[in-house]
Amino acid sequence: YVATEGGVSQLSQGVGLSGANTFIHTNNKVYSCGLQVAGNTGTGPSSANIYLPRAACFASNYNSIALLYSHMFNSYVVDLSGFVYSTGLNTDYQSGVNALSSTIFTKLVLSGTSAPLSAVRALTTTTGVSSNLYSVYAVTSANRLYVWGNNSAGQLGTYNTAAVQQPILVHSLSSIDVQSVKAVGAGDGATSYALTPTGSVYVTGD
Repeated sequence: YVATEGGVSQLSQGVGLSGANTFIHTNNKVYSCGLQVAGNTGTGPSSANIYLPRAACFASNYNSIALLYSHMFNSYVVDLSGFVYSTGLNTDYQSGVNALSSTIFTKLVLSGTSAPLSAVRALTTTTGVSSNLYSVYAVTSANRLYVWGNNSAGQLGTYNTAAVQQPILVHSLSSIDVQSVKAVGAGDGATSYALTPTGSVYVTGD
């Protein structure tokens, strides 16, 4: 239990194959506890499990946190500007950086540039713990869809199966408009879905 002055405003739990970690957003700060694998709790490089909530090593302003998302051995924080910070494993580039090494709340930039991924209002990943696939989807306030991570079955919608190391914008074919996305969801495995503002649903992957 966590006793706080302002109450808990958001809680996110990432369930993994051998345990879980929990992120608590309260008083505009982030605390985490639970299973520690490759920095997924965001508390530092130690591999020791966190038994009591500890302040995460969040690189941005603690007063600007808007969204938490954690899944398996990775976690993501979105601040009020829509910048995304990732922490944890990067075996499938799920941390959104172009080096296969673990991260601790690294600010994500667009592929091939130094420009940060910004204005993100929603973020999700593949949901299954059995598939061991790590794919990440982010929707911006302008309804643009950015993706990164595992793409072994084309689930990122890039018209190929190459892994995506850093966030890229999903482009559409001339006959299909999926550049404007209202919401995105991912299943247990290599399938993802995009809902457009007009109510159309597109599916990609296995």
